Amino acid sequence: MSTYDLYIYDQTLTLTLNSGVNSNMPMYDKNIILYNGVDNKLKFVFRDNDRAIFDITNQNVYFNMIGTNNNETVINKLMTVTNALKGEAELEVTAQDVYNISEGFYNYSVYIESTSTKEQKIAFTDRAGDFIGTAEVRSGGLPSARPTQTVDSFTQAGSYYYSQAMKGSSERNLTARNHTIAIYTTGFTGNVFVEGNLDDQASTNNNHWFPLDVQGQGSNGIRFTSHTDVDPFFFESSVKWIRIKYEVTAGSVDKVLLRN
Repeated sequence: MSTYDLYIYDQTLTLTLNSGVNSNMPMYDKNIILYNGVDNKLKFVFRDNDRAIFDITNQNVYFNMIGTNNNETVINKLMTVTNALKGEAELEVTAQDVYNISEGFYNYSVYIESTSTKEQKIAFTDRAGDFIGTAEVRSGGLPSARPTQTVDSFTQAGSYYYSQAMKGSSERNLTARNHTIAIYTTGFTGNVFVEGNLDDQASTNNNHWFPLDVQGQGSNGIRFTSHTDVDPFFFESSVKWIRIKYEVTAGSVDKVLLRN
């Protein structure tokens, strides 16, 4: 039997406030690493020119992360002060915060703001006296959510309208069978059917498609009457392809989102 040692440690960064000409900068230049698909917690310790603890009582602490090419803000968050007298604060960057952020390198900055006077002080991040640090977003080592599939155009054939085929769990090599579909309607009266297909390539033959059992609705269609809203529905299936078809008396089906 093989034995592997694994390590769990906190990302802790020390920053300098109230910098002057003869200031002592942080001892080490340390990059921030954010992992996609998981919540990230970072600890910050603030010190003064002499590397003594900087009291952050009655201070708000802010974190900004921006793109290196376009200076566009991708994360802006208020930290939680965990021990003001010891100059300690914690930043939580959730999986949702980094969900739409591409992996790569970014700039970050930190500043404090007095809750009473609104005076701001920038925190210095490295030995060169720079207030801009480096953050890296990494992905691939952890599972991430599958992108939502969107369909907003429909083809009429006879009395029905059909969406294009969307990938089901089997086509995406997923073991889970869970699917959520959101149907956007405007003044819609009619019936919507969720259908599946098992062919290697999505079939253009309507006879190769079959109704799927939608939770709470069955397989006989979802009935709408003068309906304007976004309605989510859940179903389980291992099909390769999914589509909707609908018949309409009034109004419209505007788009459909599928998540598996």
